[in-house]
Amino acid sequence: MNLEEFTEQVDRCAQSLSQEELRGFLHNFARKVPEKEREEFLELLRLAGETGQEGDTQPEEAAAVRGIRPEYERLLELFSQIQAGERFLTAESYEVEQEAYWDSDWEWAYQDDQGIGEIYEEASLLLEQCVNDGFYPEAEELAECLLDTDVTVENDEDEYLDMGLEELVEEKIASIHLKELAAYILYAAYMVSPPEQRAEELFQYYQKDMFRQVPLENMLRVGKEELPDLPAFWDSWIQLLSRQQGVKALWLLKETIRSQFDAGKMLEVAREAYEIHPSLYLEALEMMKGSASERQRTEVGKEALEKVDVRYVIRSRIARETAGAALRSGQESVAAVCWREAFLSDSTPTNYLRWVNESGEPEECGTVARRMASQLPKKQNFGAVSLDSSLYRMPDEQTENALVSYSGTILRFLAGDFDYAWSKCQKEKEPLGWTGHFVKCGISLFLLLLYQGEQLESGCAGAAWEAMKSMGFDSAHYLQGTRQEGETESDPAQGTAIFWKAFCSWKRFYPLTEKQANLYLRKLETLIDKRIRAIVSGQFRNHYYASAQLAAALGEVKESRGERGAKENILQHYRREFPRHSSFHAALRDCGMSRNKR
Repeated sequence: MNLEEFTEQVDRCAQSLSQEELRGFLHNFARKVPEKEREEFLELLRLAGETGQEGDTQPEEAAAVRGIRPEYERLLELFSQIQAGERFLTAESYEVEQEAYWDSDWEWAYQDDQGIGEIYEEASLLLEQCVNDGFYPEAEELAECLLDTDVTVENDEDEYLDMGLEELVEEKIASIHLKELAAYILYAAYMVSPPEQRAEELFQYYQKDMFRQVPLENMLRVGKEELPDLPAFWDSWIQLLSRQQGVKALWLLKETIRSQFDAGKMLEVAREAYEIHPSLYLEALEMMKGSASERQRTEVGKEALEKVDVRYVIRSRIARETAGAALRSGQESVAAVCWREAFLSDSTPTNYLRWVNESGEPEECGTVARRMASQLPKKQNFGAVSLDSSLYRMPDEQTENALVSYSGTILRFLAGDFDYAWSKCQKEKEPLGWTGHFVKCGISLFLLLLYQGEQLESGCAGAAWEAMKSMGFDSAHYLQGTRQEGETESDPAQGTAIFWKAFCSWKRFYPLTEKQANLYLRKLETLIDKRIRAIVSGQFRNHYYASAQLAAALGEVKESRGERGAKENILQHYRREFPRHSSFHAALRDCGMSRNKR
């Protein structure tokens, strides 16, 4: 329930109560007010009683009576002294040793001998009082002092330092609740701005870091009276944000619509602003849950897929959400289209596995995957494309589809182009230094391709984990938009089981001949042997377990293909090859080698 709906219901309930009933309610409500909030509650109650009792008293006289005017002028003078450098902080630097003896850092110890922190605290309290008493120009002037004044810091290193409001609070020089203060500042700015300029004025405040993640709705909860002309303001505010790019405007836009309107408004704005804010369609689909049928949600999703540019990764999320709605409304053919669109807009191995497994059309899927692997731009950092913004925890809705590191080679592998993938494995001539190269992932993929067991054993489970990590596979992501959506758990073992089930389903579409399997197995054995020998002979102890796991996986693959005792034989072989490496022997035993020497 948003704030507008809540207040409307409160008003309706209040109108139905008698004066005595309202008093009784107020008494019972007061009993439940926490101790730290009681003074504020009493002040609001007093203000409510004083409304309309000041008669003809002029605002200036009222301010003087309350002590606001002299305190206000005193603080303005103090801030002018701070700005001129007449009042300042002092600081001394000192060295802080880190964990490594050669590493250190320098920090500052601040002294506030001139009471600057107290000045900021008093100004913030007076600002709130000005808002509560209706002196909005004074409140805005104090806001400018608090936000725009830099405090000079004199220090023993003769470095130029200054500090703003947030830094003063962070360093505990001033004790101020910044988010609460921000709400009062926004309220004052709203009241003093001309109606046609309100949206622009308030948006300027959001360019300051202090207002990050402060919902505009917070300003509705402070002040002595309801803000005037809110319907017109919300229209202008939404229009302004709809034209602004970036996660900041997107966060404010979604927060405003969610708190003040319904899914219909979100959809209306999405249809107007999808070129700049395509994720509004996704938000509309989310808000429609529970209030609209799955068939209606499917139609909105189809509309979004037609409008939103295919190159945006966010479109893949829209496609997956639409696929789930389509399945729940019995529209399997629409879901099939959505699985394809999800891959076209975010060409990750996970999206490819879902598409080919759910559609059962490996030829079409493989053709498209090979084309995307050759045509898409490439990024250097590997991993799933990140859609998170650390500041607002919002997706970067205009992130474009691209391949990360060697994901193009993984796609070629998943499209059945095994010779190409193996050529990339052989490209690495050195058996060490594989981090960041396809060969490390490629060995795991080929082991899993050749493994014919139903359940993963310890060695191949390690290969599956390496493959998942390299592919950026996430079980919840994979299941979204399928009939199994919502079945995943946070347990890592459950995620591995889902991956292995998906991989086995995928293998049905790309079977190997016995000749191909034997050829890849021989090549794999040679490559793994070089890897293990290089690591153990070089005494890279941190990689002993991974090496033992590769040997175990190779043995499990051979056993699954009919060679009895292969795993034990391979592990014992490497124990004999390195008789003096007890740590490596322990890793071999952890991966299944018996303690009986052969």
